[in-house]
Amino acid sequence: MLCLIVLSVLFLSSVISGCTKGDGCKQTEILTDSLNTLAYTMRYGNPDSALYYAQCAYRESGSYDDGRCESLNMQMFCRFLQMNYDEALRLYEQVQQSTNNQIELLVSEVNMMMLCQQTSQNRSFYKYYTRALMRMKRIAEEEIDFSERSRERMSLAETEFHLTAALYYIYMMQEQQATRELEQIDEDGTVRQDKALLCRLHYLKGLSRLRESEYNSANTLDVFDHFLRAYSIAERTAVDAINENEDFKASLKGVVELGDYNMGFMDLAQGTVDAVAADLGVAQYQIANNDGDYVILDEPLSTEQYAIGFLKGNTELRDAVNAELLKMAEDGTMLEIAQKYVDQGLVLDSLCLINK
Repeated sequence: MLCLIVLSVLFLSSVISGCTKGDGCKQTEILTDSLNTLAYTMRYGNPDSALYYAQCAYRESGSYDDGRCESLNMQMFCRFLQMNYDEALRLYEQVQQSTNNQIELLVSEVNMMMLCQQTSQNRSFYKYYTRALMRMKRIAEEEIDFSERSRERMSLAETEFHLTAALYYIYMMQEQQATRELEQIDEDGTVRQDKALLCRLHYLKGLSRLRESEYNSANTLDVFDHFLRAYSIAERTAVDAINENEDFKASLKGVVELGDYNMGFMDLAQGTVDAVAADLGVAQYQIANNDGDYVILDEPLSTEQYAIGFLKGNTELRDAVNAELLKMAEDGTMLEIAQKYVDQGLVLDSLCLINK
């Protein structure tokens, strides 16, 4: 059996004719951008690999300033995830001292906002928040004709800025300010192209309205709706399940990783592969919307549970959320909301509170 797993993969040739390291030629830019893109796609799922590819991009960048600074910012983000805050700070200072690229300077300041929020440095957080805010205003006023990649970087930086600020305000119990930050994000814009950011957006929207739900049943529905969306988005990748099942992996001829589920099911329809490993909800959605005689195997490769996370020690909020979820499960509200997403792949049997 040849199993197709849906993830992004990028082939990078080590031989690029007509280009030597450091000469700033187009091939160097293409290679550096490709490595940076690969690092970005892996930043949450595998930060160690993301760090590796970002370091490769840095080495290959030569005199390509934009690509070099992008790689430094990705290294900084990975070090932050690894809780190596001293190295993250060093990389921030390196970016600040080595470029006039306003977008990459902004990204480094947003990274510092994340670091300060994570380490409870409230005064420093506000310092970087103010710097990033002023830089975004300056960039908007200058009306620079950015490249497509730079525009994407700018949009992602703005989204990360508002998400990070919203999380800070939620922890400070300033939900109105958090809501204002989240309202600045266009759900139909760049965030929809990034699964991790979209998941965070809905999670924070739910979290920002959580206390309001104690006094307003309509807000309770809204809170659960956002948490359910975050849950639906945060599906685990099939490659994790394959790697954890060594016997099954050994039985395969090979594994091919592609960029999205649509491409995977297209290859399955054409006979290029024998099977697709996918989340159950995704598989049911694809089968319902594609012609063909498909069969879902009875035995799952892997199962898992999702939960809402809280700040350690905040048992009062945890107990309030648990009580509200149990109430919604018992009175049918949870099932009513869930049924709206069945045609998008939500599997009702996966809702443990309803099917306990």
